[in-house]
Amino acid sequence: MAVRRVMAEALGTIGAVLDDDRIRRFAAELCAVDGVRAIALGGSRAQGTHLPDSDVDLGVYVDATVDLKDLEGVARRWTGGDASLSPRGGWGPWVDSGAWLVDFLLDGAKKGAKRPDVPYVALCAATAMMLVAHGWHAAAGRWVTNEKGVIPNVAGLPIDTAGFSSAAASVLGALGTTTDELLTSVATLRALPRPAAGG
Repeated sequence: MAVRRVMAEALGTIGAVLDDDRIRRFAAELCAVDGVRAIALGGSRAQGTHLPDSDVDLGVYVDATVDLKDLEGVARRWTGGDASLSPRGGWGPWVDSGAWLVDFLLDGAKKGAKRPDVPYVALCAATAMMLVAHGWHAAAGRWVTNEKGVIPNVAGLPIDTAGFSSAAASVLGALGTTTDELLTSVATLRALPRPAAGG
């Protein structure tokens, strides 16, 4: 079953007034929306390191056919104001889909390449490709619990991954050290095949 991720970051006063019980009630309302599969608490609150004014990071995992207007309705009830979901791949206080993160990381790698900051480029590039690999596993209906083998194991999935594993490994294994080499590697990684959104 195709599942895409919606990350909702509740900003402003909602974060300051949500205790654990209210967060559970908020999650329960989100789960009641048709097509929502799971809710995960993230960020500092999940780690128990939050401050009184910390925001609330919720990962909302949904089917591709979820009614985003229903999700917005729940969010509006809890914020008492506008809670429009950003378009898929977009960024905002309420974010639809995690796909934005791959390009965000590759944008960071591109900036790092111009210095050239090889370790930073390597970190951003590897993390971005692991996220794409997670997407491939999800598209194949497989659940990955850690990153060990996540990129090489894409090659063994029962779907056409268009050579993602070998191509990603080849680039990640030879990113380069000069600005030109690093920029070429980042551009190549950005062009690698990704699973179809919602499919």
